[in-house]
Amino acid sequence: MSRTGSAQKFSQAGGFIVRTEKKPEGAEKAGKDGRSSAPGKGPGGVQGAERTALIRKGNELYNNGNFSLAERIFITTGYSDGLIRMGDYHYKKNEYIEALDMYLKASDKAKSGQIIERMVFVIREWLSGGDA
Repeated sequence: MSRTGSAQKFSQAGGFIVRTEKKPEGAEKAGKDGRSSAPGKGPGGVQGAERTALIRKGNELYNNGNFSLAERIFITTGYSDGLIRMGDYHYKKNEYIEALDMYLKASDKAKSGQIIERMVFVIREWLSGGDA
């Protein structure tokens, strides 16, 4: 027995009703760490071929040293690999707040967690009167 809702399909299996619809075409696939760099829709509403072209342009700008424009493109498209590279760039320049922002936008929990732990350590040292 199956029934169809407005946008979802259900079927009955073993006394349970289960959703059987497929993911929409072009749905992003997340890697094992939860990040996605597959072509899809970025936070700025850019999608498909336009998003892919922007990402390529962002990579070109990054490789040519135009980091501020590359960063804007990576943020607009939500391109996690580019955001992580921008985070690494800021981190190497001791710009930890900017690096943290990029890692959080990329959903990179490992790298953002490291910066947060470091910040917590510094704050604890300040509160205890020590020099961090």
